[in-house]
Amino acid sequence: MSAVTPEETRVLSHLARLSLTDAEIEAFSPQLAKILTYIEQLQQVDVRDVPEYVSAEMPDSSLREDAAGPTLDVDEALSSVPVKRGSLVVVPKFKED
Repeated sequence: MSAVTPEETRVLSHLARLSLTDAEIEAFSPQLAKILTYIEQLQQVDVRDVPEYVSAEMPDSSLREDAAGPTLDVDEALSSVPVKRGSLVVVPKFKED
């Protein structure tokens, strides 16, 4: 199981803009570790021969035409970014691998 330290949970909660108590941090750390372990298991599943799923209720939703729409220029898109380097958004690291 991937260990998640209370400090990593605290950093993640800060990034998610959540105010957690120390008791919540302690409770959520092992829960996050279980979630990460489950995701690691899912990544090992071979799905090459599994056909793509298309919902019967909305058959055309995933097959609509891909049409370009209005976009923002780089300066406008980055105008509200707190920390940037050139045209890149700078974000804090969450976990080292």
